[in-house]
Amino acid sequence: KADIWLSSATNFRKEVDPNYKAHRGEKPILHKKVKQVMLNQFGAVVAEQDFEADDEIAQQAIDMIQKGGGEDFIICSIDKDLDTIPGWHYNWPLYNRKGRIYYVDVAQAMHTFWISVLTGDAADNIIGLNKIGPKRAEKYLVGCRTNEEYSDAALTAYLEKLGEDMSREEVEERFMTNITLLSLGKERIYG
Repeated sequence: KADIWLSSATNFRKEVDPNYKAHRGEKPILHKKVKQVMLNQFGAVVAEQDFEADDEIAQQAIDMIQKGGGEDFIICSIDKDLDTIPGWHYNWPLYNRKGRIYYVDVAQAMHTFWISVLTGDAADNIIGLNKIGPKRAEKYLVGCRTNEEYSDAALTAYLEKLGEDMSREEVEERFMTNITLLSLGKERIYG
């Protein structure tokens, strides 16, 4: 069985941060038509109000893992954000990239999530720490194994980078906002 998910028209992340995806322009001209074809001809399902397709896909995977079916699904997407969810993944071929199937274990998924908390996500207009790319983010997270260790190390990086210009409360608020914006599913599994 294959499930196709489409994002709802509303998104809770825009209430958390009005700048979330704000840099994106208008939807393509045929967006509504393609959505109708996906719904009517391919049986796509619209995500619950205020959630994105990624949230539904992630939650389905999380639910299967919790029920012991961690090998019984494959997430098919070109969105790197879903690499924060353990399990089998498939990226289909694009004009500049070959398709591939790969497995993301729990440790890799957690690590990928915390890297994104430090770097942000330009595609979604989530601002990370200034001058922190993936390689520099790795240095902050060396030796982390548990969610708590990752959280402590990432918060330390936030305090180090932002603490001179912001109060501790403001830094912690920004830290928690980014965790909320980057978390997939309907319940936060990291942070």
